[in-house]
Amino acid sequence: MIMKLEPKNKNEITDENYYSQEMGKKYLSVHALMTFMKDPALFYLKGNGYLKNTSSPSANAGKLFHAFVNDAKDFEKEVRNLGKEPFLLGRKKISEDEVVDMVFNEPESLKPKADYDSVWSFILKEWDNRHDWWEEKPWFKELILTGEIGDAPFKGRLDVLKIDGDKAYIYDYKTLGLKDRYGFWYEDNERFDKTFIHEYNYDLQMTAYAELVKQNFPQVKQVYVTFGCLIKKGKHEFTEYPSSFIETETVNVNDMHTNRFNGDSPLTVLMKYALPAYHALHLSADEFIEKYGEDSLFSEMVFNRRQQLPFEAFKLK
Repeated sequence: MIMKLEPKNKNEITDENYYSQEMGKKYLSVHALMTFMKDPALFYLKGNGYLKNTSSPSANAGKLFHAFVNDAKDFEKEVRNLGKEPFLLGRKKISEDEVVDMVFNEPESLKPKADYDSVWSFILKEWDNRHDWWEEKPWFKELILTGEIGDAPFKGRLDVLKIDGDKAYIYDYKTLGLKDRYGFWYEDNERFDKTFIHEYNYDLQMTAYAELVKQNFPQVKQVYVTFGCLIKKGKHEFTEYPSSFIETETVNVNDMHTNRFNGDSPLTVLMKYALPAYHALHLSADEFIEKYGEDSLFSEMVFNRRQQLPFEAFKLK
């Protein structure tokens, strides 16, 4: 029986401040940790407000897709945001009220820019079913959870979470390029090491989500995940494909482990990097080097003494 319980950890994060610098500094996310692992200096600059996080039209299209499959309130909010950028072909910015009126009353007549093409095709296809998507369900949507991974505060925002006894089911929506459609994670019972799951580190993301779920719902022993993927239109081997929506099979998060981390599990990787990443934002250079050693890889990556440019030079006015 699907149950809707309350998370164990009460948290201060809301829909409005989830992506704020304040919450980004107090709680790590998988996205931030991936930045630390790839480019610690960039992580440091963004985490301390020296560089601004910006959204691309493609990312905004993804937000619109997530909002549509979530609920009417979220969808209208994202539609209003469309008025802040050139959304329609041949049109400059339009008012929030105008874009809401156009989307809800004459969606078929709109011609969005290329970045929104696949998402808009999906919305038009599902428009008559929109109330089914928006109907209240006995499970969580857009659930914000907090906890600890590797002794560092962590946050996550789950698209859908269902609790059924000692099992939890995560449903995660993704927008993907056509190239990511090929080589899904299983074929003839052979596991691929190179799939969209690993290309975008979704195994690490789902592992973090699973840990947060278990910490907030102690009765949960096993966590499963299904991806709902909006595949953008494109060309593969000289054949053009329209946009499509497909679901992956449901698998246990533990089964997403491959050898791509030299035998380490995704959880081991998260725990290895989480606390140094958190310390990089909260310790001074001297404190960090004292803790990890001047010659350590973390110290070399985060506070490279050969880099003479003062960080204050990057401060946004």
